[in-house]
Amino acid sequence: PHYVGLSGVEIFDSNGQKIEIVYDRISADPADINILPDYGNDPRTVDKLVDGYNRTCDDLHVWLTPYTAGRHHYVFFDFGRSRSLSMIRIWNYNKSRIHSYRGARYIEIMLDERPIFKGEIQKAPGMLQGAEAYAENILFTTDDEVLCAIEEHDMQDPNICPSISESHAQHEVEAPLAERPKTAGRRDGRDEGGSA
Repeated sequence: PHYVGLSGVEIFDSNGQKIEIVYDRISADPADINILPDYGNDPRTVDKLVDGYNRTCDDLHVWLTPYTAGRHHYVFFDFGRSRSLSMIRIWNYNKSRIHSYRGARYIEIMLDERPIFKGEIQKAPGMLQGAEAYAENILFTTDDEVLCAIEEHDMQDPNICPSISESHAQHEVEAPLAERPKTAGRRDGRDEGGSA
């Protein structure tokens, strides 16, 4: 079988604020690979598109569904009320360099049954390093204030600015390590430093 998937979707309102989508307001058709006979508990379900882990290669944070040539594959978002949008960011399937070819190539986005985007999106790199550069930003505004609000969000988002989460991890690595305990001594009773 063939598959198609995504790693995440972010949607921003007309003020440049990220719209939080709750898990029960997103669905897909076909739903995910759990519809196949050999699956049933695979974690790659559509709710992962809005779990906030977009810059990932982890199966626990991506969506994957069977691909059938000539058939449409849908993802539905219900905002719960009327919304105006400033941007949609699509994070393509990024599991590995080989499996990144499972990502979507051509997408159509409809809002209230009207087309707002039709076109190709970038293939993900298949690794974490630089993945944020491959997220597809689809803009619906040129308003500087709105774009600044999106940029402000992005500066605090570890998916877009991986240095935020990596600086914390780097700080932990650079912390002074306690002296490593010796695992063996010399047979003459002296330690490796030469003292008795």
